[in-house]
Amino acid sequence: MGSEAEWSMLGSMSANAPIADCRTMLLHCLLCVVSLVLDVVSSASLARQQKDLEIALLRQQLRVLERRVQAQVRCTRPEKGFRQISERAWKRRAR
Repeated sequence: MGSEAEWSMLGSMSANAPIADCRTMLLHCLLCVVSLVLDVVSSASLARQQKDLEIALLRQQLRVLERRVQAQVRCTRPEKGFRQISERAWKRRAR
């Protein structure tokens, strides 16, 4: 496995657990931001027909989810706010 020096080093790391948790959280947040940026970049290059197809597939997935849960999936307030802001920006672009 590992030498005694490596195991003793791991044992001493437990004292810095809050720092390690903070680093893990920051790395996770960074990963989420990078993933979001990549999603935005990839969707910007999609053609209109591809975007329409993707929207249709997402709506179908939502219908399946609603059937499984047997209730209407409701948006939270932040999600509703984001939706309103995006719709306004979309309408401005369409002009």
